[in-house]
Amino acid sequence: TLNGDGVNDVWHVETFPDMEATNFNVFDNTGNRIYSSTGYAIPWDGTFKGSLVPEGVYYYTISGPSFKKSGYILVVR
Repeated sequence: TLNGDGVNDVWHVETFPDMEATNFNVFDNTGNRIYSSTGYAIPWDGTFKGSLVPEGVYYYTISGPSFKKSGYILVVR
């Protein structure tokens, strides 16, 4: 829910092979990248530039040396 209540306040992702080389990206509905990380040392917390993102659907891509995955995240507060 990424709402600051201490429950589910970061996006948890599964562990991937070569996690340190895995790229994580989150995009808003206009295609602007609002989160990017190589490795996942700092999980996405539903913010962009220090402010909470609005409720809605966000899209992600996860890519590593031998795989690609994409989908969506629904942010609800």
